[in-house]
Amino acid sequence: MNQISITYNQGPRVEIRGHEKKQYTIKFYNNETDELIFSDSIHNNHFSRAYAEYMVLWKIVIESEGKIVKEEILNLNNKIVFVAFESSALGDSIAWVPYVNEFQRKYNCVVYCSTFYNHLFVKKYPNVNFVQRNHKLTNTYATYRIGWFGAGSKSNKNKVDCRTIPLQELVADTLNIIPYQEIRPTVSFDERAPLYNNSNYVVISVGSTAQAKYWNNPVGWQQLVDWLNERGYKVVAIGREKNKLKNVINKTGNIPIFDCVNLIQHSKFFVGISSGLTWLTWSLGMKSVMISGFTAPWFEFQEDNYRVHNSNVCNSCFTDPKHKFNRGDWQWCPVNKNTRDHFICSKSINRDMVIEKIVQLEEDLKLQKNQTRNA
Repeated sequence: MNQISITYNQGPRVEIRGHEKKQYTIKFYNNETDELIFSDSIHNNHFSRAYAEYMVLWKIVIESEGKIVKEEILNLNNKIVFVAFESSALGDSIAWVPYVNEFQRKYNCVVYCSTFYNHLFVKKYPNVNFVQRNHKLTNTYATYRIGWFGAGSKSNKNKVDCRTIPLQELVADTLNIIPYQEIRPTVSFDERAPLYNNSNYVVISVGSTAQAKYWNNPVGWQQLVDWLNERGYKVVAIGREKNKLKNVINKTGNIPIFDCVNLIQHSKFFVGISSGLTWLTWSLGMKSVMISGFTAPWFEFQEDNYRVHNSNVCNSCFTDPKHKFNRGDWQWCPVNKNTRDHFICSKSINRDMVIEKIVQLEEDLKLQKNQTRNA
């Protein structure tokens, strides 16, 4: 008798082995909608698969000689599942990890997860087994890979065009965590004493992985630093990019991630752009001011995000499906490149627009402090 094997590693796969010469019809259904996704006909010692690698509650029906010989509905209960993050970006990893935890809870499976920042998550998500990127797993029942495949477009790996949904919804879609809701991540705090011994300081980060993400107002950051100093704050600059600002405490360069954690967690608040350090701030339970015209305001997290965005000029190119982001072009600006409006989305944001959000944040901090005192 032929043996039928069904696995779900990067899509459902049916393999039939044995010496009995038979023809089989394989039907792959979405069990939630009863939609037939794919149908195929194979002989023994062949396999068939449906090329949708994101999570679908599959129902697989195998027929031979007019009879159903096997029917299986995907059931991950107590099964070994591997979830691999294919992006090395700090912000992506932080944004996505809480949905792996939700996935484990929803489907009651044994989850192994590889990220580029396991040390940030391992103590906070004990239900997830974090493994190194090159770790070899055996006997995995299902595998899901999370990433920006096809530059954000819809594909066999991404259920929808990633440019049209919030960053966190990408992984929620891939792992079938619906309906989508924003989940605040959490990372390990730094248990050391403060690296900078001043309780009245603000952390800023000015750089990222693309010029389009920067606050491209040439005087904006220095004007903001001067205003913060006048307001009584010290300003600590972090990030890999070298800092050229005056009157800041320079902690930039290739410093350990937990040094960044330490500096942020003891600060009053954070001011940055759409970058991983802003996501790190959110995961530490902190408030942040995010300066960004590169992405639409709905793309990043909403809670405790005091977003500075100018909707009156060309903006949000990264989240516009008409434009394909070119990582190899540092000056990428799909509408206004090499014109006076190059990077106008952030160039048009001035100091006063940022200050307005900081003042609002400060008022909310005072209110929060009073509520805690009166509780």
